[in-house]
Amino acid sequence: MSRRIESHRLTFEYLGLRITVSADDASDLLWLGEFLSPWFQSGGRAAALKVSARIDIGRFQQLLDQRNWMGAPGARCFTLDSANAADYPVLKRGAGELIVRDDQLRAFYVLAGKSEIQIIGSGSRGCARVAAMRVIRELATLRGWQTGAVLHHAAAVEISGRVVLFVGHKGAGKTTLLLSALRLPQSRLLSNDRVFLSSRAANLRATGMPTVVSVKPRTVEMNAHLDRAVTERRFDHTFTIAECQERPGANGVSDGRHIDVSPAQFCAALGREAIAEGDVAAIVWPQISAARDDRRINRLSAEDIDRRIVDGLFPVQAEQGVFADVIAPHGVDPWRGVPEVTRCLARVPNYGWRIDQDVPPDPWTMDTVKSIMD
Repeated sequence: MSRRIESHRLTFEYLGLRITVSADDASDLLWLGEFLSPWFQSGGRAAALKVSARIDIGRFQQLLDQRNWMGAPGARCFTLDSANAADYPVLKRGAGELIVRDDQLRAFYVLAGKSEIQIIGSGSRGCARVAAMRVIRELATLRGWQTGAVLHHAAAVEISGRVVLFVGHKGAGKTTLLLSALRLPQSRLLSNDRVFLSSRAANLRATGMPTVVSVKPRTVEMNAHLDRAVTERRFDHTFTIAECQERPGANGVSDGRHIDVSPAQFCAALGREAIAEGDVAAIVWPQISAARDDRRINRLSAEDIDRRIVDGLFPVQAEQGVFADVIAPHGVDPWRGVPEVTRCLARVPNYGWRIDQDVPPDPWTMDTVKSIMD
């Protein structure tokens, strides 16, 4: 992102929700802009809702030393998949102030009133950035639910103006098929893990939500081109693409060749662009097969679709009343749009696809993706 940052502030917009973010270091805003684009628009006048992020070791230690942390109640403050869900200790103080402790990122979230969230980091730039991204994304997720959109556990790619979704729980094979689809000409990334679906003018509309792109070791092994690009360009999701090039001797692959990159890095590694939204033309429900060379695809009946609908919904882990109070004091119903979205979803061709995770992207897989789009 090349936008010039003025006064270390930048305003982001998602589905009509505007958030002004401030940071002590302008590079943190550049990272946020790169990570959140193109799903969040940036620029424009300041918003009433504000998020600030800063490294303040003294303030961090002061908050950590609060005597009331022992026995503080926990709450699931962020919408994360079940594998990453965690309870965050929460303290209530005078004048309606809430303090949330994030031990993983070594940060505190201070909710001061109904329009300001302060993020206090302990010294790691990467952790402070990710903490800010999670807050912004959580507020945007709440906004999506406010509009009646429904959050699905899905990857999505646009090919020649038509969007195909790969829907399913963690480990179902979404990333495997996404990587195959993104090898097709004129393909663009819409999302790697989360998609809001809504009904718009009788069409099923998909709006992406940016997340860290995590690729498991086996999938990395089957996609040597991705592995090579990430390694050579030293990609790491806590840095911008430009910052990665400045890290001497760094390596973009860690944890036994498990890859974690930003959406922008993922696209750069594959030589693809990203888009924010599009109309859905087909839906695929992948399933990893235990049998070698077991690859089958079939059109699903209405009854089959009904049985799979719940599997496609993103698990809602966030507690109503933590960040929800900032933009929706009376709460948000994540399921309000389910009936209408389900009706639209059933009108789109749905396919069940058994895939062999030991097969790298090949002509058969790519031809099959193309055929379901025709």
